[in-house]
Amino acid sequence: MLAGTESDKEKKYHLVFIRKNKPKGKKTNIYDVYKDQIGKPREHLSIIKWYGAFRGYIHYPDNGTGWSKTCNELINNFLDKVNKRYRKKLLKRK
Repeated sequence: MLAGTESDKEKKYHLVFIRKNKPKGKKTNIYDVYKDQIGKPREHLSIIKWYGAFRGYIHYPDNGTGWSKTCNELINNFLDKVNKRYRKKLLKRK
């Protein structure tokens, strides 16, 4: 589980990235993205999964969710991290 803070000054909520179990026969991980607020239940916001045509992980937001600039930066940083990790794993196979 990885977490990113919405704001360093105002820690109102966090985005939490939770890796799901790989579906049978799949090579790549799937991640759920949740909003985690103090005193409230976690709210599912989106998933991050592999998209073969782009040769990388991409973000699939749930309908009706809005994304601030800071939240998008957190998502982009997470995408960079999982894409780099996956490419590094591929290089080790060769």
